[in-house]
Amino acid sequence: MKKARLILLPFSLLLLTGCWDQHLLKDTKLIYAVGMDLVKDEDKVKITTSIPSIMTASGQGPPQLESVVYSSIGPSVRGSRNNLDRTISEQINTSKNRVVLVSKEIAKKDLYAYLDVYYRDPMSNLAAKIIVVDGKASEFLEITPKSEPITSKYISDLITSAEDVSMIPEMNIQYLCSRLFDPGSDALVPYLVKMPGNEMLKIEGLAMFNETKYKGYLRSDESMLFTHLADENSTMNGRITKKVFKDSTTKINDYVTVNIEKSKRQLDIHFTPDHEVSVDVTLNLEVSLIEYPRQHVMNQSGIADMNARLTKVFTKDAKKVIVKLQQADCDGLGVGRRIMALYPDQWKKLNWEKDYPRVRFHTKVNVSVVESGILS
Repeated sequence: MKKARLILLPFSLLLLTGCWDQHLLKDTKLIYAVGMDLVKDEDKVKITTSIPSIMTASGQGPPQLESVVYSSIGPSVRGSRNNLDRTISEQINTSKNRVVLVSKEIAKKDLYAYLDVYYRDPMSNLAAKIIVVDGKASEFLEITPKSEPITSKYISDLITSAEDVSMIPEMNIQYLCSRLFDPGSDALVPYLVKMPGNEMLKIEGLAMFNETKYKGYLRSDESMLFTHLADENSTMNGRITKKVFKDSTTKINDYVTVNIEKSKRQLDIHFTPDHEVSVDVTLNLEVSLIEYPRQHVMNQSGIADMNARLTKVFTKDAKKVIVKLQQADCDGLGVGRRIMALYPDQWKKLNWEKDYPRVRFHTKVNVSVVESGILS
């Protein structure tokens, strides 16, 4: 009986139905970057794509890899993409897309409405970076960086390197969706600007959202502080320069640069009998001094004085970050989500959209210098 089963097994495989689904590379154009803009006069959407292409050299040199930019206008994102498909000889494929650039004008209207197509298309790369740009997204994809001929790679690497040094938190299309529709937290997205000329871009900070709409941005130094305020435990490094003195005749001596070696945040929520919310946010930073031109060698009293000065400066800056978040009605720290999880009965009594801006935050940053350089 066992032998009969073994004999029949290969023949039974012939009766099984199969599925043939292939996408040949030679028939597709791989998109590595997408930009979205509003066409105000026509109330339509302009889609700009960046596609790497091998350019044959006119002389004897080797072929060059360059970015080719295509644009199309339509009534919606999918409609624009369909129009773009009619102008390109191969089929458009977004499975390798690295970045999605969205103009600030679109972000102010309703970010999700313009990203809906990415969540419905199984070919979309949900790990692609989402970025809000100051200006037209099409112009950001038309830059010609000297350091990298492929614009999409330049932008993707720019974002990744900023994430590695805790300048901005990690964010992609997939993670963004849950934050946009979470009643207890809001999203912050990398905010990009163009430098003079047409060769370089700069991460200006983080775009703040209330639900699906852009409400302002945090500057780059504020963004780094927010990244550590939003993370309970972090060992990600981050360099930041602060003015801690005001009495130097040589102005450079007023500044120090520290590298954040480790951070730990504690967030405690309290309620009054009237259901008002107060939040204690304590951030402990361990830092190393990597630039301190004012003093050659530091002793213990010097380190204690520096700890006090940095604590005062960082606490003041952290309070400004919290104020900005509340003014933008952006719950970037996820306080509402924490109340929902730990205090569900209290959450039911709150109208978070109205109550969040009135939350009383008590913020403190404790800075401890753990290393002051090889000369100490």
